[in-house]
Amino acid sequence: MLKRYCKSKNWKYNDIVSTVMLILLNRKPDHGYNIIHAVSDILGYSPTLNGMIYRLLAFFEANGVVRSEWQIEEASQPKKVYTITERGTSILRERIGVLRSQINRLKEILTLYEGGAQ
Repeated sequence: MLKRYCKSKNWKYNDIVSTVMLILLNRKPDHGYNIIHAVSDILGYSPTLNGMIYRLLAFFEANGVVRSEWQIEEASQPKKVYTITERGTSILRERIGVLRSQINRLKEILTLYEGGAQ
C-alpha cells in the first residue's frame, strides 16, 4: 500500500504535507513540534495540521519510513526525535520525481492558458 500511496499521480493535501515532512527530515532529524511549525511555515497553518502530522509520523514509523528515539534533556520534557530511514529517502526520491512531473504538467497548462504552443 505504501508504494501505491507514494507513487500516486493524483496528489492530495495529505501527500503534499507528508512530502514536505520527508524533505525536512531528510535535512535533519527533528521532533514533532518543530516539524509542525516548519510545515506550517512552508504550507500555511491549518487547524488540522497538528493531528495530521502526528498520524503521518506514526504511519511512517510503522512502515519503516522513519524511526524515532526519545531525547531526554534535564531542563525539558522528553521529546521523540524522528529520523528518515533509507526506505524513507528512497520514497522521497520517488515523490520528488512525481512532483517534478506534476510541475511540468502545470507549466504546460499555464502555457496553454497564456496562448503559447498549440
